[in-house]
Amino acid sequence: MANDIWYQKPLRVLQTVLRETDAIDYDADGVVRFMEQHGYDVLVVNGGGIFDFFPSPLPMANPNPFLGGRDLLGEISAACRSAGMRLIVRVDFRGVDKARYDAHPDWFSTDHTGGPVIGGYNSLPLYAPCYTGHYRNEHATQFISHILANYAVDGIWHNSVHVPHVCYCARCASVYAKHAGCAIPVEAEATEEEMDRYWAWKAICARENLARLRATVKEFGDERIYVAEVFSMFDVAQPKRVGIDLYEASEYFDFLVSVAFLTANRANPEWEPLSYAGSIVRFLRALDPTKKPVVLFGGNGTAYRYVMDPPVDLEVWLREATALGGGLWNCYFNGQHPGLTHDRRNAAVADAAYAFVKEHATDLTDLTPVRDVGLFYSKATKDRFGSDATEDDLAVTAMRGAEEVLIDEHIAYGFVPDHRFAAESLAGLPVLILPNVMCMSDDEAAVIRQYVAAGGAIVATHKTSLYSRDGEARSDFALADLFGCSYSGKDLDTNADSYQVIIDRSSPIVSATGDTDLLISGGVTARVTAADAKAVVCTATPRIPNQPPEKAWTQAMDSGIPTVIHRRFGSGAVVYFATQVDRLCWTSGHNDHRLLLANAVKTLIGSRRSLLTDAPPSVHLHLSRATERPGTLVLSAVNHTASAVRPLRSLVPVGPFTVRIATADPDRVRCRTLDADSAITASAVDGALELRFAGLATFAAVAIDGVE
Repeated sequence: MANDIWYQKPLRVLQTVLRETDAIDYDADGVVRFMEQHGYDVLVVNGGGIFDFFPSPLPMANPNPFLGGRDLLGEISAACRSAGMRLIVRVDFRGVDKARYDAHPDWFSTDHTGGPVIGGYNSLPLYAPCYTGHYRNEHATQFISHILANYAVDGIWHNSVHVPHVCYCARCASVYAKHAGCAIPVEAEATEEEMDRYWAWKAICARENLARLRATVKEFGDERIYVAEVFSMFDVAQPKRVGIDLYEASEYFDFLVSVAFLTANRANPEWEPLSYAGSIVRFLRALDPTKKPVVLFGGNGTAYRYVMDPPVDLEVWLREATALGGGLWNCYFNGQHPGLTHDRRNAAVADAAYAFVKEHATDLTDLTPVRDVGLFYSKATKDRFGSDATEDDLAVTAMRGAEEVLIDEHIAYGFVPDHRFAAESLAGLPVLILPNVMCMSDDEAAVIRQYVAAGGAIVATHKTSLYSRDGEARSDFALADLFGCSYSGKDLDTNADSYQVIIDRSSPIVSATGDTDLLISGGVTARVTAADAKAVVCTATPRIPNQPPEKAWTQAMDSGIPTVIHRRFGSGAVVYFATQVDRLCWTSGHNDHRLLLANAVKTLIGSRRSLLTDAPPSVHLHLSRATERPGTLVLSAVNHTASAVRPLRSLVPVGPFTVRIATADPDRVRCRTLDADSAITASAVDGALELRFAGLATFAAVAIDGVE
């Protein structure tokens, strides 16, 4: 899509999730002044649904009791329009109070006993609707149409788009009976197969609801946007249960916004890895490169939203997002704006990042990650074998472990989603990582087989391709011919007292392992038999119990069971790990796991790396290509160097370091420093462009023009 539509440029959003009482002395002009002073150009503000911030004539109207007769939405829209700001209206159809429920109980969900479904996470009882019911369909379209027809607004933000419960209302029962030929299962009594069939149907209903609401918005012009609240790319339980994840976002939303706070909104929250803000931008770019990625964060967080989130973490977080051209969406949950709330310490925390996006919008608008490596993202595997509990997960931890190694090794990468996966997804890609992609269709396997045969390379781990896309077990890997081994049907418990024997010391996969015959194992190892013993790099040891220590020995270390295989296939190459090496990079982090995986990737890339550097792993490098400006790259560097404690207290400046970027004629390129806290110099060295960073305190970015 052309970049002449306002939402096709990097966005600088402020959202204020207003409380009822914020309406008492609301100053729309003051909010606009704050936005102008701090670099925002889009405001997201409450319209209504649960509580209306305008005088609504609709049947379910529930005006904010503190409006005092004002049309607050009208005041805000007038102030934004006068200042040239964009305005998106937040709507919320998660439920209503009892009085409104009693007026139309047939518009809402019922449980399996015929009673109402009441949302359990709200501070007041809200009677919940479903995807098929009148409230989220006929009423929601009427509500949205009223706002768009009567107010100068630029679009709709659909908050709480998800329906987490099972619904047994008359509409759901009728539609499900036609779809499945049976009644809706009772969750507490149903089999996993019955519930999987229900979740799949519910996802269809969710998509139909999204399509209906999007179409309603588009009746008022393509420049009006529809976006909704979708969470992490690594969440497992919620997307499956509600039927909406980021794949749906790529289909129905005008730009791709993902909720990405430093922590989740729950008790005892854990800090997200600071690299995640960059990960989500990469992923959204991969889902649909024509739509702009936006990271939704909060200066005052979400779990403890009345006080500031750690400012140093936030600064790194925002720089990770903007390094790849991501837009920013600062969400505050109380007060008229960040400078007029209970904790104002982070009112300006995002100013530098927003200023960078504003000043360099042209350089950021069409970026896509340079891919020396593609990291396969299998939603099918995540849905079937993933878990939000690390100890039970077999999908997310593998992806995150592999990604962490790529980041630390400064290897340029992008995601390859299984959404619309085809041969074109791998075009020009030197290496593809398959991080325990257990669920794989025959068609997907055929694409990968042809890719390798034609000269591509893969790193595959553990039980990749051992199940169909629907989760049906195969007797052997679909890619057994590529791996050069077959699955025996059994696994080795290598979680403790287990090691790997280095069989081929000349292999580059075990390069730099040092003076050792053994490497660590861990987790579970797929028991495989190799077709060619010459391709085996490492094997498993028998288990060696460590107590009593006098008996901690075995007659033969080499069990003959392969753990690492490196071989040619057609014109390409394959490294297969029978171990959970990628997952163990995330859960254990032992040097052996990380070194083996890094060696495999670097061996397969060979001389085709787009960048080389002597920067430490704590400097995250992002290399992007401008899709609409051929020959332009953007290199960004984000400093993560700090004490090993989260949240961060301060960053430790690093440097000097160099980055070499491959280009056919380095003497012809032109470098433009977009942002830096120390000098950056460019020169041609050994046929490559070398950038020398005198130092890095927080962030630097360089545009490179004329690359061939």
